[in-house]
Amino acid sequence: MKKKTLFILAAFCIGFLIYSCSKSSAEESSGKKKVMSNDEMIARGKYIVSISGCNDCHTPKNMTAQGPVPDMTRMLSGHLAGDSIPSYDKTMVGTWILFSPGLTAYVGPWGVSYSANLTPSQSGLGN
Repeated sequence: MKKKTLFILAAFCIGFLIYSCSKSSAEESSGKKKVMSNDEMIARGKYIVSISGCNDCHTPKNMTAQGPVPDMTRMLSGHLAGDSIPSYDKTMVGTWILFSPGLTAYVGPWGVSYSANLTPSQSGLGN
């Protein structure tokens, strides 16, 4: 009896999930899609970058008396090819993680990771 009840409950939940996912919105049924203006797209992009924390890793930092501050002149440019990583004792890798001065490159037991350029330039996402 319990198996049958559990099976019916599971079937109901799966059916409800399928129904919920397939339900079309009023916007789709009318056939009209809202086209965002340029200002709306910029605001949406700013929101996505802010909420996702893209600046945390992809914007180089400048060290100040208050600590690291994002360099907004190079926003989302990632680790620049000309930026160097300080020398380190390779025998110590695995017991710590080294960050580059701009906080865009990381050395650890996995090797070296570089933050990517997320800008629309040719060296970034624009190519």
